[in-house]
Amino acid sequence: MSVAPQLAVQAGNDELFPLKTLTLELRLTAPAGAPAAQRLLAAPFSCALRLAGQNELVECETTNGAEAQVTAPGAGLLQLMDGRARIQLKVKPSILERAGEDATAALVVRLHEPGTPGNRSGAKDKRKVVLTGESTLLKICSKCLSINCADSKIPTKWYKDEGGQSNCLQVEISLTDSKGKRITEAEQQVSVSLKLMYEEGTEVSSQSILAVAKDTYNLTEQGFVKILARVMEVSQRHQGKKFMIKAFTSTPGVAAGFTTPVCVLSKRKRHQRKKEENEKRVKDFQRNLASAATSPAGAAGLGAMRGAMGPGAMA
Repeated sequence: MSVAPQLAVQAGNDELFPLKTLTLELRLTAPAGAPAAQRLLAAPFSCALRLAGQNELVECETTNGAEAQVTAPGAGLLQLMDGRARIQLKVKPSILERAGEDATAALVVRLHEPGTPGNRSGAKDKRKVVLTGESTLLKICSKCLSINCADSKIPTKWYKDEGGQSNCLQVEISLTDSKGKRITEAEQQVSVSLKLMYEEGTEVSSQSILAVAKDTYNLTEQGFVKILARVMEVSQRHQGKKFMIKAFTSTPGVAAGFTTPVCVLSKRKRHQRKKEENEKRVKDFQRNLASAATSPAGAAGLGAMRGAMGPGAMA
């Protein structure tokens, strides 16, 4: 008896928030050499949302159709390498009006027969579907915990043994709406906790290596809180993996926020540290010059500097 191919769909987290990128991991399983699996090594695909308790699919076109509820950058032809693929998509804010409060939905990925014509009008896709996969239910959120990931707050490389105990990652968290604006008058108190994750989204087994002053923090009336955190082990002890810090809350309808990946190191040798600090000063100087040149007052000051330094200066 032949076994039909199956498509497994796994979301990178359990929440859907408008304009926030969600990663889907796809896995095609079939007996070795199965003709259907071979045909689907490269296939057109489309996405849809299935709201909990409803049979109707909300079309999530992967093109630029006006009615699209979900956009998937780079969509079109899905390449399955060793039966695996990864796609990223974003849910549009209009889905909140359709789904309502505290809604859940599954993401449905459909693989189409290769060579069939695609649809780019925003209407329902008419291509023949040969395989379908569906994720578990995801919570649709109308708010999100956003983290300021500027390099001065969350650097890509952080040296835990430099600067003493005052050397911390600065996790600045804001409560934002589906348009990215900070919510300054929340309907209820929002308490935030932190969790240490690996870059690929899995949880670090020993959370004790994330050092913070307390377990939970309350957002201020301005919808903001700053938490100082330290990671007590280097990335090398974790197979070289980078870390992310997840900010989450038990408040319904609020999606978690994540920092950018951080490679945790011990400390630099003196010459390496001096070199990196000099490189940073140069970049900061260049950034300040570029910023000054875009403002009238800054341009005037820049002209005065050039005049004082003589012909050809700062060219």
